[in-house]
Amino acid sequence: DSRSGYDVWSALVGELDARSPDLILFSGDAVMFGHVQTEWETFFEQGASLLTKVPMVAAHGNHEANSVTYYSQVALPGDEENYSLDYGHAHVTVLNDTPLNTSDLSGKIADFLSADLAANASAPWKFVMHHRPTYSSSTSHGSDETLRALWAPIFDANDVDLVLNGHDHNYERSKPMKGNAAQASPADGTVYLVT
Repeated sequence: DSRSGYDVWSALVGELDARSPDLILFSGDAVMFGHVQTEWETFFEQGASLLTKVPMVAAHGNHEANSVTYYSQVALPGDEENYSLDYGHAHVTVLNDTPLNTSDLSGKIADFLSADLAANASAPWKFVMHHRPTYSSSTSHGSDETLRALWAPIFDANDVDLVLNGHDHNYERSKPMKGNAAQASPADGTVYLVT
């Protein structure tokens, strides 16, 4: 969530650049108003030293507002909302958890998620990234109970290793979770990370 904090985004870009990353996984809310082009220009100007040489995989955040301006800035696989890719030993599935039609959360997005994870069951690592946290203790937004009810059983059934979220403007890492209960080891459940 770099929105309204482009000075912090710039500092983070410097830190990331110093570490020579291979890939950036960005969990959404790059800008405050997704339909305002000047915000995108600021975001990309502040990130230029890194984004000109490192690919970024982005999830749609609620502040992107499903705007045409958002989709004009990024070139992502598939329908650019819900897609997947392989990077090394990791299979990464990216979802839009704020679609124009909220029934898509339990319909076409859940169907895509199930089919994609099943088709990539042999991947050594399975990561899912979407914006609103499935598990969060933040008092700002907290856990999205709807997404947890709809998607966590799919994560559980397909042995997802890690779910990456944003939205709450904090850092949290859960214990491995399965069936809404903490598990003894990451081999037994999914770790949820709010970045």
